[in-house]
Amino acid sequence: MNQAKDLLEKYKRGHCTAEELALLQQWFHQLNQEEPTALTDADLQAGLQRFEQAFAASKTKVRPMRNWYWPAAASAAALLIAVGSWLYFSDALKQEDQLKEELVQQPRVEQEVELPLTTLENKVPLKKPAENIALLEFADGDKMSLDGLSTGSAVERNGVIITKLGSGEVTIAVKKEAAAAGLAQQEHQISTPRGGMYNLTLPDGSKVFLNAASRLRFPRQFAKQDRRVELQGEAYFEIAKDQARPFYVLSQHGKLQQEIRVYGTKFVVSAYRDDQVFATTLLEGKISIKGARGGQESFMLPNQQALNTVGDLQIAQADVEAAMAWRNQLFDFSNSNLEQVMKQISRWYDIDIAMAEQLKALPLSGQLSRNKPLPELLEILASTYNLKFNFKQQKLQVSQ
Repeated sequence: MNQAKDLLEKYKRGHCTAEELALLQQWFHQLNQEEPTALTDADLQAGLQRFEQAFAASKTKVRPMRNWYWPAAASAAALLIAVGSWLYFSDALKQEDQLKEELVQQPRVEQEVELPLTTLENKVPLKKPAENIALLEFADGDKMSLDGLSTGSAVERNGVIITKLGSGEVTIAVKKEAAAAGLAQQEHQISTPRGGMYNLTLPDGSKVFLNAASRLRFPRQFAKQDRRVELQGEAYFEIAKDQARPFYVLSQHGKLQQEIRVYGTKFVVSAYRDDQVFATTLLEGKISIKGARGGQESFMLPNQQALNTVGDLQIAQADVEAAMAWRNQLFDFSNSNLEQVMKQISRWYDIDIAMAEQLKALPLSGQLSRNKPLPELLEILASTYNLKFNFKQQKLQVSQ
């Protein structure tokens, strides 16, 4: 019965999967066909009582059951549960739609909210998942919003040609005149804000997929001897092979720094400034990594991960699924604590988060879709880990 209760509650909140909806339909179909073998008389009585209470609350009259004999009692109870369920859930869904409608019509009011989240959506910002948003800043300080480009358009600016493809990504190519004028080594920068992500193709054909709150610096045209970029944040790379010009990815934050040399490959680098570790995961090909200037070069094999902290570089077997989760539109909380998870949520939904110090080390696990609106994601975390979320003073407060 606990499974049925949980499933009914999920349906009430509109969170059922297609498989769960099919299961619910099957249950009620069986009841209407007077095949109550999967449920006991006590289950039917309990279900009837629940829906009688729901009807009373919504001023819907329900005629109480009398001392009928089975199977007549079972048949009547089954029919009443099925019909009552439909009325009960329809009413709940109407209320939910009404709340959403009111939210659209009214300005957001800053106030404190605690779970359960059945009415959270009208009080916590309805933050959407990250979208394709990026800013391209040229060497002379000129800026261009890439998400503002129309599909199929090509724009020439500061010696480069930016083309937006049908897939939503942009390609960047250098004009021959700019290279001849000695402007090739001037650096440009593409950045994604919190709540943004973007895909681009560099002048050499290498593909870069930027996660939220990330920045990539690259020259207008790569040098003859090598190709160098600087990354702050997180990105997935597919590097075009060029044996004559190795590709380098540099990351630095204070004393923490690293240099990756690439030999034509696919890999992920996470190098956020507010993290205490840089993580590099190799999916295909071959790379080497140095943990500091002049440090020893360490080679990596596919399915390995390098964890780089100040003064220490460790290479071990990688959890590739976890490292690539964000590229697959997933949050992966494997071997993560609450502080790490909230950093991901902050970047993805563009929201500031605060929590008690003692909660930061709370271990989490599992995967969740990155495509969920923020209130829905919070509801899952709250019910799973006994957390409370309050939105106050433009911050999401986390407590237990």
